[in-house]
Amino acid sequence: MGKAIEKRSNGFLANVNVEVALDIMRENTGGDELSVDDLTTIRIPGGGGKFWTLPDPETGEDAPASDFAAVVLAQQAVRKYWSTSLDEATEKSAPECISPDGIEGVGDPGGVCEACGVIDRCKRFKNVLLIREGVSIPEILVLPPGSFFPMKRFGLRLGNTGKRISMIVTRFGLEQTDNPQGKTYSRVMPSVERDLVESDYDSINSIRNLFVR
Repeated sequence: MGKAIEKRSNGFLANVNVEVALDIMRENTGGDELSVDDLTTIRIPGGGGKFWTLPDPETGEDAPASDFAAVVLAQQAVRKYWSTSLDEATEKSAPECISPDGIEGVGDPGGVCEACGVIDRCKRFKNVLLIREGVSIPEILVLPPGSFFPMKRFGLRLGNTGKRISMIVTRFGLEQTDNPQGKTYSRVMPSVERDLVESDYDSINSIRNLFVR
């Protein structure tokens, strides 16, 4: 068998052999189709925390970080419903109904979200599919409503410069602020780290196409 040609980027993915990484994903899952549900999640720290908790790509152990660099591959609005009160419901308990696209729910009550009688009791999130620098497998950044505006504003400002969010490296920091009740919470603060180089484009698209249909 001849030696496989390696696809190696000279930019953002310089230290990642993308072709090998994709082959490893397929082999380790027995060829199963991969979905966003299989990916590690990154969450905004509670209580106004100043540090992300990120899995180390080499050890797998969680480690604190004040910020991180990543390329955004896709974004998706999500709704989840628990029959208990929003105060009692936790993100770790399984919701009775979930809408992976923010449009139609699956479960109880299910159906079209905008026509649902309990839509005001749904929790809204935004799932950001991204790949961190030095990591070969994408992860999901879960954004609560408090981070919707900073993320949207960042995307609009990028658009004004003619740039796509998938064509830059974004630096994800944290900002502490207070809600109307005076409770401190953290929200995402994205900023431009740098542009991707052309050699990254095909590799980024190959990874995105595994998870975005």
